Amino acid sequence: MAQDLVIGIDVGGQTAKCGVVDARGNIVAQTVISSENTTNADEFVTALAEALNRIIVEAKAEGPKAASAASAWASRTVTSTPASSRTP
Repeated sequence: MAQDLVIGIDVGGQTAKCGVVDARGNIVAQTVISSENTTNADEFVTALAEALNRIIVEAKAEGPKAASAASAWASRTVTSTPASSRTP
């Protein structure tokens, strides 16, 4: 039986931590990326998407249901909005 899994993303000031966990909170796959390696929001979002793809591949080894749900999420178009154009 396939296991339900969830992707979590914790974006902090210097790193973003990404992980896949099962219903009991056990970590199935995880990675950390540094925001210091990017120069703008678009590069950061690209690095985040690449990190998510890596843990999706790792989660595939744990079960196809997790990989399918994660792949659907990662395939969405993600764009960033410059801070100057955001409304408070």
